[in-house]
Amino acid sequence: MLAFIFQVNHVIPQVIWPKIENNRVNMDWALLQLQTTMDYAHDSYITTFLTGALNYQVVHHLVPYVSQIHYPKIAPLIKEVCKRHGVTYNYLPTFYDALMNHITYLKQMGKNA
Repeated sequence: MLAFIFQVNHVIPQVIWPKIENNRVNMDWALLQLQTTMDYAHDSYITTFLTGALNYQVVHHLVPYVSQIHYPKIAPLIKEVCKRHGVTYNYLPTFYDALMNHITYLKQMGKNA
């Protein structure tokens, strides 16, 4: 179960994998966190509880030093800043949606040479 919780946050078609040039990532640190992670099920207390708030992976990556009990209050603030600056905040409404996207992505990767 823990592997699925981590995988659906990162190995999913909606996230962008950065290009590495000369051993450097060609992206701003905060933008990198936003584009390479996915959140899901913010409206589900049970999901948040069972995952230890890892369904707030974007928040976790942006403010890892803040306790996860604050993530539900921080996420809307980050979403608003993203909206104001035209940056995508990767989010899916349920764990099921995230899991199905993950499985679909694994199938796509398995078909590509």
